[in-house]
Amino acid sequence: MTPEDFAATFIAPNMTWFRDFEHLVEHGEFPSAREQTDRLLESIRSRMRLEALYEYGFNCRIGRTLEKSGSSVLAFTGKTYADALDRFIQRVRNELGEFRNVDESVLQHFAFGFFLRMKNAGGIFSEALNAFIESGGSAYLLSSDKVKWMPGLTRARRVPRFLEMT
Repeated sequence: MTPEDFAATFIAPNMTWFRDFEHLVEHGEFPSAREQTDRLLESIRSRMRLEALYEYGFNCRIGRTLEKSGSSVLAFTGKTYADALDRFIQRVRNELGEFRNVDESVLQHFAFGFFLRMKNAGGIFSEALNAFIESGGSAYLLSSDKVKWMPGLTRARRVPRFLEMT
């Protein structure tokens, strides 16, 4: 797929004002200066990653989704999940004394439900969400007002929810 085809296929509606995209629409190709074009293409890729994160995260239960239709689902598997599960169980046993003698399979089941609930709330880490997380959840930091490739900010727009440690 050419860069032009990629941009024309995947650009988000609120990103069509980018100068290089307007040039593509008018002339059928990007301008010869590549720096701006490379920035546009990276912005489109970043937006696609974010939208996929939203699709499998806090939007997974709203409307016709990939997950609800069974077309594509997110699964907890592999070493990363096993490591997170071990850390979770160890921390629960060490910090919540009532759970010290609870059977490990019960804690694993609880942990799976907890992780699934966090995923469905959008609590999935991504570099694009760093500023949002560090600010304690300022929705403005996930808006196109702040970062040009982000979705627009509206009153009704949902944002990821993470645990807050106090």
